[in-house]
Amino acid sequence: MVAAFPGLALNGTMMVLGAPPENIAMSALDLIMGRRRLMGSPAGSRKDLRDVLNFAANHNVRPTVTRMPLEDAGKALREMHKGKIRGRAVLVMQ
Repeated sequence: MVAAFPGLALNGTMMVLGAPPENIAMSALDLIMGRRRLMGSPAGSRKDLRDVLNFAANHNVRPTVTRMPLEDAGKALREMHKGKIRGRAVLVMQ
């Protein structure tokens, strides 16, 4: 997020969804000179979700997931904490 912030357009807004594990520190110069905004939200709205799904469908965006059986939920959590899961961990019930 920090690296992407200076790349926002003039008057651009960065929306942070959820809580990252560390604090976010932005350059005051990037914030002020670019008239940029940093906002936070625990989740997007239904309209946001529709917009994201439409964007993904129209631009062939596909998620990266690691599927694991439900029985391996503990292992999935440990692997996520170690940074060994690529994309999202998806628990599959069989």
